[in-house]
Amino acid sequence: MPKTNHRVTSIAATLLLLAMASISGCSDSISKNSGIVPASPANSSNPASPSNSPTSTPKLDNSPDNQANQAVGETVKPPETTSKLNNNSANNQANSAATPQIRFVPDAALSPQLVVEQGGKTSTFNAQDVQVEMMGSVDCEKMVQVDRQSLSGNNFMRDRLSIDPQTGNIAIGVIFQYCALIQESAIVLLQPQATGGYQTSLLQVPGFKALPTARATYPLGYIKSLRYNNGELLVTHGGAADAEAEIVFRDGKFVSCNITTPGEGSGNLCLESVP
Repeated sequence: MPKTNHRVTSIAATLLLLAMASISGCSDSISKNSGIVPASPANSSNPASPSNSPTSTPKLDNSPDNQANQAVGETVKPPETTSKLNNNSANNQANSAATPQIRFVPDAALSPQLVVEQGGKTSTFNAQDVQVEMMGSVDCEKMVQVDRQSLSGNNFMRDRLSIDPQTGNIAIGVIFQYCALIQESAIVLLQPQATGGYQTSLLQVPGFKALPTARATYPLGYIKSLRYNNGELLVTHGGAADAEAEIVFRDGKFVSCNITTPGEGSGNLCLESVP
C-alpha cells in the first residue's frame, strides 16, 4: 500500500509539470497576437518625440550669428535702422526748408495778390502789376477782336501753379479778362534770385504775327492744368467748348503746341507762329 501511494504521487507530480508547461506556452501565444505592445527598453530612443530630450529647443533661425546668440542665452534682435533712412529724413527737412511757402490774399480760387516766403524773405506780387501786350485779343467793351491791346492782370489762379524742383521757378496762371464766355489768360514765371526775391517774366505764346516786345503774347484760353515735368512746363488750355491743346515751355521759352482734344474752336488754340 505505501508503494501504491508513492506511485500515485509521482504520477500526479508528472501531470502537474505537464499542465504548467502547457499554460506557459499558451501565454506566449496570446502575448504575440493580442496587439499589446511590450514596453520599450529604457535606453531606446524615439525620434518622433523630440520632447523626450529635455535640452531640445525649436530653432527659427539657423544662421551662425543666431546660433551663437542662443548658445550664450541672448535674445536675437532685429537689425537696426540703417542711416539711409536718417539721411533721407535730413534731406526731406532740407528740401522742405528750401521749398517756398505760397499764400494768396484773399485765400480764394482767384486772388489779386500772391505772397511768396522763402529763406526768411517775403515777396508780394499784385496781379494788376502784371501788364502785357495781348495780341489778337477781344475788346470786351466793343466786343470786337483787335490786333493788339494793353491789359493788366485781374487775378492769380491759385490752382494753376507749379514749382520746378530743379530750378525753383514758380509758374502761375494769370487771368487778364473774361467776357462773353471768353477768358484770356497768360502765364507768369517767377525766377528766384541769388540775392533774394524773384524776377518776373512773361511766358510768350506765339501766333499769326511776330511778337513785338518781351511783354507781348497771344492769349491762352481757359488754363486747365499746369505742371513741370523733367524741366518742361506743360500747359493744357481750351475754350468754352471741349477742345484742348497742350503747350510746352522749356527754360522759359515756347517749344511746341499740339491739339490734344479736337473740337469746336480748336483751330484757335495752336496758332501758327511767324518768326
